[in-house]
Amino acid sequence: MPSNLILLTGGGACFVLVVYAGLQLLPQRSQGTKKERRLLGEIAWLWTGKTDDVVDFRDIARIWRITPEVREEPLPPPEYTREEIRQFHSRWVTLPTVKNEKKQIIENILSILDHKGACPSVVQRNKNEAENKYDKDVFEQLAQVPLWQHSLSVASNLADSMKQAVMIPDALLAGLGHDLGKIPAYQEALYRTGDHPVLSLIVLNRIPGYESMANTDDISQAIRQHHQLAPETPLGVALKKADQKTRLEEISRMSPFGKDLPAETTKKFEEDLPPSPNIEEMGKIKPEKGKEKKSQTPTQPADNKKKQPIAPRKKKGKKVKDTVANKDRGLAENLELAPILDALKKRINKVEKGRWSIISTPEGVVLCQPDALWQEIKNVGQNNPELLVGDADEETKRKIIGAVVKRMNHELKAIETSQLGKGYHTAQCLVIVADGKAVKAPLIPFRSEAFYSLPSRLEFSKQPNLRRLVQKVKLPNQIQKDEA
Repeated sequence: MPSNLILLTGGGACFVLVVYAGLQLLPQRSQGTKKERRLLGEIAWLWTGKTDDVVDFRDIARIWRITPEVREEPLPPPEYTREEIRQFHSRWVTLPTVKNEKKQIIENILSILDHKGACPSVVQRNKNEAENKYDKDVFEQLAQVPLWQHSLSVASNLADSMKQAVMIPDALLAGLGHDLGKIPAYQEALYRTGDHPVLSLIVLNRIPGYESMANTDDISQAIRQHHQLAPETPLGVALKKADQKTRLEEISRMSPFGKDLPAETTKKFEEDLPPSPNIEEMGKIKPEKGKEKKSQTPTQPADNKKKQPIAPRKKKGKKVKDTVANKDRGLAENLELAPILDALKKRINKVEKGRWSIISTPEGVVLCQPDALWQEIKNVGQNNPELLVGDADEETKRKIIGAVVKRMNHELKAIETSQLGKGYHTAQCLVIVADGKAVKAPLIPFRSEAFYSLPSRLEFSKQPNLRRLVQKVKLPNQIQKDEA
């Protein structure tokens, strides 16, 4: 019994001690789990080192997480001295498709133009330059246009013509870089025998990143060929049109004639008139798909062919009415044809400075060199800006000549179309010169009736000096007979 009492008393004491210990520990556990509430901005100084500023949570996130926004955060634009270049940069270089290395190259080109582009936008240093063909007055006018201004205009016109936004970077590169070779500092240091497009590529290749682009060859080819008759790539064709359009705008602004020029004339360069073929292509017709190739010339001799009546010619001096419809048709559609034919008639079978321009044949065909017709078109057109541009661009010249020849055929029946291939305005003729050698030449075939003259009378007008220069001219149908 006493032992049970002792056990009971000891157990109770132990229970009391356990309960007491639990009561002592309970407040400490509760106190340890209590959380302190602090604003994130109050402890931001721990990683920012700033104790005064309030830090936005989005800025804090950049410290431990690299977001796409952080990777593509745009750098401030370069400092340009010219306001026009700053505006160009804001308009084009900030577009979403203009980025990465192409954006940096474009900005480098703009910096070059900003610091070195105050030079004239035309050069005549090399004989290969297309601008050598400009008239002296036109060249002096264009020399007043600084290179940086011309380059911005070409690049803007080219970028505007792009149908897809992804092509805009390439358009900016080609437009801004196509004339860098005209900068005097580069000409003095690098010029050898090449024209300015070649020198432009040398300058571009020195810009970091240009050579390593995936499509460097496409842009370089467009720049290299922008003065050629037929560029081989779509970008090259577009660059040439943009350059021509810009030149027309520049000449129109500076030329007294251009003050009244309608804006629609700038669309002339978008027309796709058939070009004049070169010597190798003359006399060949490209057959349409699904059709067999047909002969260009008839087997029936030209003198046995029934002649079409000549349409009455307009009186000299009568002007075309200056209507909106006429202006919309373009220069070639508004020229007076009668004065052109009258001027050509005076040059038939004449030797001018030791050369001939227009010659008759016994078959009743009068053959005219394209440059002779171009000269008379310019005389009648009174130095229209489109014609001035054509002096330095063979494609433009051929399009205007082709349009005039087409009108002469439709309106005056003045062209001997039996000698022409489909889509051509010149015929491949064989000129036999004094020593018996034969030279192929593209000539425009007129009908003798267009000049109100008989073939025999025209032949009688040939002077001995002309006969010494040319023994005979064979027409395409005669050449075909000889080869048969």
